[in-house]
Amino acid sequence: MYPNRYPYTPAPGYTPEDIYGPYQPAVHDEQRIYEPYEGQIITAPANTRFWRRGTEVFLHSSTIDPSGREMLYVVYPIRRQNNICSLRAVAISANEYRGIGTRRPEFDY
Repeated sequence: MYPNRYPYTPAPGYTPEDIYGPYQPAVHDEQRIYEPYEGQIITAPANTRFWRRGTEVFLHSSTIDPSGREMLYVVYPIRRQNNICSLRAVAISANEYRGIGTRRPEFDY
């Protein structure tokens, strides 16, 4: 009924190379830990270079970057003089948010 667009059959045991494979995240990498908390105010579990542990932050979104890490877009408060508060936003990895691997010798604050 439909014309055969590729008339040559591959040799037995031949598997085509997936040239786009490295650029597509694996199925298990797509599971994001903080996806259920998107759009909510949550308490930060660890100290980071942006806020202290226990700070209430707003989790705007959670995505997977090309290397397979979960990245969070977080809005957090900054308390200034005279109790004036302002907001800042930052993209941070989920590991840094949880306090895993935050201390680097070259960036020791």
